Amino acid sequence: MSMIVVVTRDLMVSSQISGAARGAACEMQVAGDSEAAAALSRVSGCCGVLLDLTMPGVDLQQLLAGLSEARPPVIAFGPHVHTTTLEAARAAGCDRVLSRGEFVSRLHEIVSALTGPEGSG
Repeated sequence: MSMIVVVTRDLMVSSQISGAARGAACEMQVAGDSEAAAALSRVSGCCGVLLDLTMPGVDLQQLLAGLSEARPPVIAFGPHVHTTTLEAARAAGCDRVLSRGEFVSRLHEIVSALTGPEGSG
């Protein structure tokens, strides 16, 4: 079974991701920090990391450096007004960086792409 690692404390977003994951027959694991997210990314079946850029205490460089050798896609999202943070995520090497609104509106498409034949592992 595919698994998506979610790095957020936002219960609303977490709930929305959970629903999209269930719809794609995918497991969702929530990580509270960079180290936990990196460790979960190394679990067999991890097909992607969804990163809330407003999550306090997450070190983006540490997270990206600690990902598995197979490096699942990292999709980061944050408020559209935090342009510096969004650009920093792009520069750091996130595969996709979206505004929070775009992320939520395209969530089912994003999860399907990660868990589908081309997105899985």
